[in-house]
Amino acid sequence: MKYFKNLTSAAALLALGACSSATTTAPVSVASVGSAAKNTATGTYSVTVNGTTTDLGIRTAPITGGQIWVKPALVAYAFEDPSVLAVGGFIRSSNTPFAGVTGTVTGTPATATYTGRIGLVGVNPATGNLVDQNSILDLSVDTTANTVTQNFGGVTIDGTIVGSAFTGTVGWGGLTAPMAGGFYGTNTAAGAFSSAELAGAFLGTKP
Repeated sequence: MKYFKNLTSAAALLALGACSSATTTAPVSVASVGSAAKNTATGTYSVTVNGTTTDLGIRTAPITGGQIWVKPALVAYAFEDPSVLAVGGFIRSSNTPFAGVTGTVTGTPATATYTGRIGLVGVNPATGNLVDQNSILDLSVDTTANTVTQNFGGVTIDGTIVGSAFTGTVGWGGLTAPMAGGFYGTNTAAGAFSSAELAGAFLGTKP
C-alpha cells in the first residue's frame, strides 16, 4: 500500500436537507451502492444506502475534479457535473462504508476513453486505519464488448455494460469492492463502489 496516506481530522458533521427530485439513482442493482444527494441551498451532501442516510455536510477541502471530506466522523470523496453526483467513503468510528450515484442517465455509451478522477478510501489490512488516494481515472469503454476497464496508476476497474448502466469491481492496493455506475449527460461516465475494505467514487468525460 505504497501510495496510501494517513488521514487527518477536521470539522464535525453538518445536517443535510432534501435533494432535487428531478434526478434518478444509477440504473443498476448493487446492494452496497445507493443514492447520493446535494442540497444546493446549503452546499451539503448525503448518501443513502438500504434506507440508511450518511450526512457528509459541507466539503472540508476542494480537490482536482471534486471534493473531499476529512473529518473526525468520516472520510469521503465526491465527483459531480450537471448530470450526475457520485460519492463514496467511510464512517471513521466503525469503518462503515457508503457509496451512491444519482444523475440523469442518457442511455448512449460511446466507445472511448473517459478521463477524470477517482477517489478511493480503504482499510489498511495491517493497521485497520483508513487510508485514501485521489487518483487519475482512465476508463476504457468498449461498446462492442460491452466492457468498462482500467489498469492505470495502481487502480483497476472491470465492468460490464447493460444499456446505459455498468456494474463490476474496483481494485486498489489489494483491496476490492463491487461497483455500480452508468453514462450521464452527453459525455460523462460515473460510478461508486463499496465493500467492507474499499469505497469511493469516480467521474470521467470523453473528448
